[in-house]
Amino acid sequence: GTVIEQHAFIDDALRHVQGASMVSREVLAHGIVRVQYDNGVHFIINYTAQPFTYDDRVVSPLSVVIGGQS
Repeated sequence: GTVIEQHAFIDDALRHVQGASMVSREVLAHGIVRVQYDNGVHFIINYTAQPFTYDDRVVSPLSVVIGGQS
């Protein structure tokens, strides 16, 4: 995507954790990371070229899924 699309994607993800603190970072598998914040929100980040399934949700390659509640 364009720089503008990438910025919008990142901005949308980060608005869920604005003002929150990261409380943990867990490597679930090679290239897959779960980041937990103190407001209940977590990110599953896929740094790989393959899809990854977590809690019945597919995390696309080079993408992030937002879970929990803010």
